[in-house]
Amino acid sequence: MPQKSRQALRNKVEMTHILIQQGIEKGSKKWKEMQHFTNEQLDTEQFCNKWVMKTALSVVQTPEKYSPSSYGGRDPRDLRIPKKT
Repeated sequence: MPQKSRQALRNKVEMTHILIQQGIEKGSKKWKEMQHFTNEQLDTEQFCNKWVMKTALSVVQTPEKYSPSSYGGRDPRDLRIPKKT
């Protein structure tokens, strides 16, 4: 497997972990939209994970479309990208 493909796979796995940490239900409409968006961006390998996640959240988060239950009962504005320590 070429190095480029391995890095893309690592990025996709990391993005999946972030979605799970954010409390997004696997298989939900939001999950599918965010997976599709992040996969498109990561496949091009032009952007870092933090940028992709931040952009994906802003693209998918529309208060008119999603109720608080879509966010695990939390206000969508409270969703934050976890900082690596």
